[in-house]
Amino acid sequence: MDRDYTCRVFLNSLFLMLQMQPSTSSDSAIESFIAQLQNICGTGSELESKYLGSTDQRRRSRAWSSLFMFMPWILQWSNLADFVDWLFVRLKSEILPATRHFVEWSLALVLVRCPEFRPLLWRHLKNFRGKAHITISLCTVSLFVTRKRYQEHQFLTDLCDSLTPWLTCNHFTVRAYAQWVLYTAWQLADRDVVKSTGLTAIAPLVNFLVENPECQRHREQFYLEYALSAFDVEEDLTIDYIFSGHGQLQGYTTDEIISSHAFGRVLLTAPIAIPLLNETRKTIYDLWQKKALQLPVQVDDPTSSNVVQRKGDVWSNHEVDFSIPFEKSQKVPRLPLILAASLLEKPENLGGLSRTCEIFGVETLVLHSMKVTTEAAFQSLAVTSHLHLPLLEVLRRNLPEFLTAKRREGYTIVGVEQAESSVALNHASIPERIILVLGNEKGGIPPNILTLCDMLIEIPQSGETRSLNVHVSGSLVMWEYIRQRLDTGNVREIA
Repeated sequence: MDRDYTCRVFLNSLFLMLQMQPSTSSDSAIESFIAQLQNICGTGSELESKYLGSTDQRRRSRAWSSLFMFMPWILQWSNLADFVDWLFVRLKSEILPATRHFVEWSLALVLVRCPEFRPLLWRHLKNFRGKAHITISLCTVSLFVTRKRYQEHQFLTDLCDSLTPWLTCNHFTVRAYAQWVLYTAWQLADRDVVKSTGLTAIAPLVNFLVENPECQRHREQFYLEYALSAFDVEEDLTIDYIFSGHGQLQGYTTDEIISSHAFGRVLLTAPIAIPLLNETRKTIYDLWQKKALQLPVQVDDPTSSNVVQRKGDVWSNHEVDFSIPFEKSQKVPRLPLILAASLLEKPENLGGLSRTCEIFGVETLVLHSMKVTTEAAFQSLAVTSHLHLPLLEVLRRNLPEFLTAKRREGYTIVGVEQAESSVALNHASIPERIILVLGNEKGGIPPNILTLCDMLIEIPQSGETRSLNVHVSGSLVMWEYIRQRLDTGNVREIA
């Protein structure tokens, strides 16, 4: 546990307890905190905002988590209408799913508790010139509300009227989301309710969605997403989900996740506006995550010998001891080495690199897509290393822009490639702060990236095979980087 972790626990605990002491001064303080959090949620670098795991994205995700501490108070707020307008604005601006989920969740909570705001949702859904990502989020909000209000005649009638046109949309994802929402409403609602609402008029269409094999196949993808298949906007409003469950499902690194036990140690028996934990919901999303990620369930064998290989404990299960002084609880700093692996395609290579990066204490592993971390081939080599390693999503097309921005921050761009100007690894003097760029398995590093490299390194070889596997190459260069620091005493010994 470090200073950052402790500050977040104490500050968010303060936010919770502040609402339990209603007064003019506490209300004024809450409004001030909300305004500051809104400002953080609504600002940020356009470049950094694109990347999951970036400093900007982490800062805004933390702000959203803290903003949710005030959600019970916000739902009673006299300025709730202005807050809802702000949420609709954020819906158009948020890029990453991790932060968009908070916007969608906030809107859904308001629409579940305050039906007078629902016409705003229908009006936005009837804007047929809206961008696809906005319509998808509006469908997601509709889905969240549907799960709580599927027995209300007026809601289902308005839902059917607003969503049916999107079933004919040329954009596949928008069409799929609209189908999923109406299918969910159809499955949840009683037949008597269906008969008295607009769903009756589209009964043949819904029956087609139910029985068509292609539609069934598309629905399977929605079942893989917890937010789209099982999330409950009210029951999941817990400290555990906001600070732990959500982060795990979104692929946050472990240093962004806070256990509800930490809050329990601070709050003790103090009354709070949001429960620490909903055991039933936690069981659901824990089981869902294991199933989705195909993680084995480990059972301790009390008869087994202690003389076994020790692989380490799961970080999120650690209890937080707030009696430890800050200076004794600081984490060992990571090495100023960023591994840029956006050009790689094979999950096996990326999984192996994840494990190597985590063991060597690399600053960040850059991936083309975070989705690769859910693939079995990745996990078979990564084991659980990606849960303890800062990851950053940078699309291949954005890699030149990312490298240029990092050079301005003082990083040296080092490519691993066989080229005329390459320096042999055993003769290379590797700078302190570097971004190590690995090439594609087949094509290597493309020319537009090569021109950005300040230094090229190749690994000497004497065999007939043209090159090493990229995972092996990257690991060798990382080790040489560390070895040079070990020789100079600029890095800790690796046990």
